[in-house]
Amino acid sequence: VSHTWGRGCHHGSAPCWSLAWAPLLPLVVARRSSALAGHRNLAIRKHAQAPEHAATGAVVAALETAKEVATSTNQAGLAFQIQQAVNSEKLKSCRNDLLDFEAFFSATEASGRLEEGGFQEAWLEPLLQPRSRTPAQHLLADDRIKTFLVSQVDGSDSAAQAAEFLRVNGFVLLRDALSSPLLEQMQMLSAELIRATTRADTHGNRGWRRYSMGRTTMVSNVLALADSDAVCGVLEEFWGSKQFHVQCSGGDFSLPGAAKQDLHADVPVRAVAEQLYAYHDPSHPGRTF
Repeated sequence: VSHTWGRGCHHGSAPCWSLAWAPLLPLVVARRSSALAGHRNLAIRKHAQAPEHAATGAVVAALETAKEVATSTNQAGLAFQIQQAVNSEKLKSCRNDLLDFEAFFSATEASGRLEEGGFQEAWLEPLLQPRSRTPAQHLLADDRIKTFLVSQVDGSDSAAQAAEFLRVNGFVLLRDALSSPLLEQMQMLSAELIRATTRADTHGNRGWRRYSMGRTTMVSNVLALADSDAVCGVLEEFWGSKQFHVQCSGGDFSLPGAAKQDLHADVPVRAVAEQLYAYHDPSHPGRTF
């Protein structure tokens, strides 16, 4: 769980996601007024969605029952196909959220440069049909980077151990923190976010074919990434408290043809950081960023 992890995407890589966590503090976010254009009827529209959401929920429940039957009868292929259908149905529930995200990104983050030779659907294949993670595990082993399996079932690694690694190194890697169905759902949702982003900006808002999605939190399904016992358990140990919440979510991705980034620090110089991350701790008034 690290903001900096999301900035190191290289040539043609799959999206890297980052969740920015913060203690339970007031947050004021200034947004351009243009980002709200066309959103006046958002509350009315979402209220009107209620019957549609109920119908989607019924379809999902029926499909999940069918999947249980397929799994119990050892029909793995059929169970996988049903899970794909479940994921597709769940995406329908956030269709309007995705439209709002695309409008918001276009108004606040897009480069404004529309060019030929844009997005190709085939580029999503590594995301939607991922290969084995064995090569990544080998790279981690070569660099002697430890990963943690924080499980409430067998307690392979304690959340305290992972939190200490995070405290010392500034990042920590948790294995199997997401269930397979949730991971597949997030892969499909990520693909939709990429499609929306590239429609709004065919050039890239961080250089040619390089993108940063600064606020995906408005797509409510994204927050399922934070609903992980392993992740929250490590953060509780790290902060020594349960008083924290998700401040925002976002992610970066690069497409084939994007140039590699130079080595750089994501954390700004102190003078800028003090302005960006105004921090007030009532228990320790003298503590700053």
